[in-house]
Amino acid sequence: MLGYADDLDSVEELFTSSRTAAFGRAFLTAFAVRIGQRLRVAVDVAVTVAAAESGVALVPILAARSEAVEALARETFPHSRPLRATVTDADGWHAGTAFADEADLAVHSKLARGA
Repeated sequence: MLGYADDLDSVEELFTSSRTAAFGRAFLTAFAVRIGQRLRVAVDVAVTVAAAESGVALVPILAARSEAVEALARETFPHSRPLRATVTDADGWHAGTAFADEADLAVHSKLARGA
Protein backbone atom coordinates (compact mmCIF):
# COMPACT_ATOMS: atom_id res chain seq x y z
CA MET A 1 0.00 0.00 0.00
CA LEU A 2 1.10 3.54 -0.64
CA GLY A 3 0.19 6.64 1.33
CA TYR A 4 1.10 8.96 4.14
CA ALA A 5 2.65 7.32 7.18
CA ASP A 6 -0.28 8.19 9.47
CA ASP A 7 -2.79 6.81 6.93
CA LEU A 8 -0.76 3.63 6.54
CA ASP A 9 -0.59 3.29 10.33
CA SER A 10 -4.37 3.61 10.57
CA VAL A 11 -4.96 0.96 7.90
CA GLU A 12 -2.40 -1.35 9.50
CA GLU A 13 -3.96 -0.90 12.93
CA LEU A 14 -7.44 -1.64 11.65
CA PHE A 15 -6.27 -4.58 9.58
CA THR A 16 -4.11 -6.20 12.25
CA SER A 17 -6.65 -5.63 15.01
CA SER A 18 -9.33 -7.53 13.12
CA ARG A 19 -10.61 -10.72 14.70
CA THR A 20 -10.50 -12.90 11.61
CA ALA A 21 -8.74 -13.38 8.33
CA ALA A 22 -12.14 -13.01 6.64
CA PHE A 23 -12.37 -9.46 8.00
CA GLY A 24 -8.95 -8.63 6.58
CA ARG A 25 -9.73 -10.08 3.16
CA ALA A 26 -13.07 -8.26 3.04
CA PHE A 27 -11.44 -5.01 4.16
CA LEU A 28 -8.69 -5.14 1.52
CA THR A 29 -11.07 -6.22 -1.24
CA ALA A 30 -13.56 -3.45 -0.46
CA PHE A 31 -10.76 -0.89 -0.15
CA ALA A 32 -9.34 -1.87 -3.54
CA VAL A 33 -12.74 -1.91 -5.24
CA ARG A 34 -13.75 1.49 -3.89
CA ILE A 35 -10.38 3.11 -4.66
CA GLY A 36 -10.67 1.73 -8.20
CA GLN A 37 -14.12 3.27 -8.55
CA ARG A 38 -12.89 6.64 -7.28
CA LEU A 39 -9.86 6.59 -9.59
CA ARG A 40 -12.03 5.78 -12.63
CA VAL A 41 -14.22 8.78 -11.85
CA ALA A 42 -11.15 11.01 -11.41
CA VAL A 43 -9.72 9.85 -14.75
CA ASP A 44 -13.03 10.45 -16.51
CA VAL A 45 -13.18 13.99 -15.11
CA ALA A 46 -9.56 14.69 -16.08
CA VAL A 47 -10.14 13.41 -19.63
CA THR A 48 -13.28 15.52 -20.00
CA VAL A 49 -11.51 18.66 -18.75
CA ALA A 50 -8.45 18.05 -20.93
CA ALA A 51 -10.59 17.46 -24.02
CA ALA A 52 -12.58 20.64 -23.34
CA GLU A 53 -9.42 22.70 -22.87
CA SER A 54 -7.52 21.26 -25.84
CA GLY A 55 -10.39 20.69 -28.23
CA VAL A 56 -9.04 17.19 -28.90
CA ALA A 57 -11.13 14.11 -28.20
CA LEU A 58 -8.90 12.00 -25.98
CA VAL A 59 -11.24 9.04 -25.52
CA PRO A 60 -10.31 7.34 -28.84
CA ILE A 61 -6.59 7.84 -28.12
CA LEU A 62 -6.90 6.49 -24.58
CA ALA A 63 -9.07 3.59 -25.75
CA ALA A 64 -6.47 2.59 -28.35
CA ARG A 65 -3.73 2.71 -25.72
CA SER A 66 -5.81 0.65 -23.31
CA GLU A 67 -6.54 -1.94 -25.99
CA ALA A 68 -2.82 -2.19 -26.83
CA VAL A 69 -1.93 -2.76 -23.18
CA GLU A 70 -4.68 -5.39 -22.78
CA ALA A 71 -3.47 -7.18 -25.92
CA LEU A 72 0.09 -7.24 -24.59
CA ALA A 73 -1.13 -8.55 -21.23
CA ARG A 74 -3.09 -11.35 -22.94
CA GLU A 75 -0.04 -12.22 -25.05
CA THR A 76 2.35 -12.13 -22.10
CA PHE A 77 0.06 -13.99 -19.69
CA PRO A 78 -2.15 -16.16 -21.89
CA HIS A 79 -3.34 -18.41 -19.06
CA SER A 80 -4.36 -15.70 -16.62
CA ARG A 81 -8.02 -15.36 -15.74
CA PRO A 82 -10.00 -12.71 -13.88
CA LEU A 83 -9.99 -13.18 -10.13
CA ARG A 84 -13.29 -13.48 -8.34
CA ALA A 85 -13.00 -12.46 -4.73
CA THR A 86 -15.41 -13.85 -2.19
CA VAL A 87 -16.22 -11.62 0.75
CA THR A 88 -17.72 -13.22 3.83
CA ASP A 89 -17.35 -10.47 6.43
CA ALA A 90 -19.74 -7.54 6.07
CA ASP A 91 -17.98 -5.53 8.80
CA GLY A 92 -14.68 -5.84 6.95
CA TRP A 93 -16.36 -4.79 3.69
CA HIS A 94 -17.95 -1.72 5.26
CA ALA A 95 -14.72 -0.74 7.03
CA GLY A 96 -12.68 -1.09 3.83
CA THR A 97 -15.18 0.97 1.87
CA ALA A 98 -15.25 3.67 4.55
CA PHE A 99 -11.45 3.93 4.63
CA ALA A 100 -11.34 4.11 0.82
CA ASP A 101 -13.94 6.88 0.83
CA GLU A 102 -11.75 8.86 3.24
CA ALA A 103 -8.48 8.21 1.39
CA ASP A 104 -6.79 11.26 -0.10
CA LEU A 105 -6.24 10.53 -3.79
CA ALA A 106 -4.44 13.79 -4.50
CA VAL A 107 -0.86 13.54 -5.72
CA HIS A 108 1.62 14.60 -3.04
CA SER A 109 5.38 14.62 -2.99
CA LYS A 110 5.97 12.94 0.38
CA LEU A 111 4.39 9.52 0.17
CA ALA A 112 5.60 6.56 2.23
CA ARG A 113 5.61 2.96 1.16
CA GLY A 114 4.03 0.39 3.45
CA ALA A 115 3.93 -3.37 3.44
